[in-house]
Amino acid sequence: LIRPRGGDFLYSDLEIDVMKASIEAFKAMGADGVVLGTLDKDGAVDRERMSALVEASRPMSVTFHRAFDVTRDPIAALDACVALEVDRILTSGQQPSAGTMDAKNLIRTLVNRADGEIGIIAGGGVTVQNVRSIMEETGISEAHGTAGRVTIESKMAYRPEPPLYMGGEKRNTSEVEFSKKAISATRVLAYVSEMESAGTLWKKK
Repeated sequence: LIRPRGGDFLYSDLEIDVMKASIEAFKAMGADGVVLGTLDKDGAVDRERMSALVEASRPMSVTFHRAFDVTRDPIAALDACVALEVDRILTSGQQPSAGTMDAKNLIRTLVNRADGEIGIIAGGGVTVQNVRSIMEETGISEAHGTAGRVTIESKMAYRPEPPLYMGGEKRNTSEVEFSKKAISATRVLAYVSEMESAGTLWKKK
């Protein structure tokens, strides 16, 4: 993920330079691809800056991340990404969850318009419970989700009150400070199984 900070996707020249440096670092480490995105102040894909970032990223693959979901016109944003020769777009269908009907309708529209020229990945609210229906109803063949994440409770017996904030989470509560997140192989396998039952690997034309 090439993102110099949180917040919006309108970047300064210095931030673009930081992104280029990050790209070069990942390239040197042998990464297969990068995920990034830039917008202009009016909510459109910043073609000039994206073009420079895409060029800097090659031969790695390039995915336009969920900055796509805050673009003013998703069809225009899709067309811009195709023109820039971006490989994939990650989107929740401009909704909080890609599993909603409105999100699936937009994602299906994007898939149809893309016609294989660019991959569309559903991401945001994608779970083992809905990934198959999302794939079947939209025509996507790739999905991004946190399907394998589980919370493991701490074995610590002593817990100060009030809890001290250690920076792990945004909420400072006993429950959050004394727990950790991990990946469940069982859940990941279930997620993959649902995906395999619905679609095939995406191939660019």
